Amino acid sequence: MGANSHAEQQARLRRRHRVGLATVLVVALGPTVCCQRESATTQGSDVEAAVVAEAARARIDDDWTGRPAGVRFDPVYVFDHYGRARGFGLVEIPDGARAMLPETKTAIERALDPAEVIWVERVGEVASGDRTTELPESTGAVLKIAPPRWADGSAYVTIELYCGPVCGVGGTARLESGQDGWEVVGEEGAGFTA
Repeated sequence: MGANSHAEQQARLRRRHRVGLATVLVVALGPTVCCQRESATTQGSDVEAAVVAEAARARIDDDWTGRPAGVRFDPVYVFDHYGRARGFGLVEIPDGARAMLPETKTAIERALDPAEVIWVERVGEVASGDRTTELPESTGAVLKIAPPRWADGSAYVTIELYCGPVCGVGGTARLESGQDGWEVVGEEGAGFTA
């Protein structure tokens, strides 16, 4: 066997290994995790704004188990930077996170109307020392939002809502585009309710 045939054989084995590794990742992790690009900018800022606003509206309006009866959220504190989905519906806002576009912020304000939306940059701007579990009829909520992901014509937005020491909900909303715009059609993956 000559040097060329040995080098060619090694190159073929490396190509086969790369293809096999990609196949294993797609099968084990799913195509969305392995190979799907998460940038919302490929969808256009108007689509991103509509998707994020509808997901925020649905999270605030959702009648989840832990929400005290008759409580409406006003004001709503919203982080003005996208966070990173950590799993189980939790979102962290890392340093250097991507800022929301002005059209996204405007769309969120319209979707949450009549609640007052207060834009914040840091946790310290909304954290309080009040540890009471009794919530007044109108109480504030904090939203942390991860940027939308796109797969198979659907959008996925992870949003964490915090409304007190024993009040919160988080999860990933699946949205689809219909005649009346984007709407939440379900939840994907694990979430939490407190």
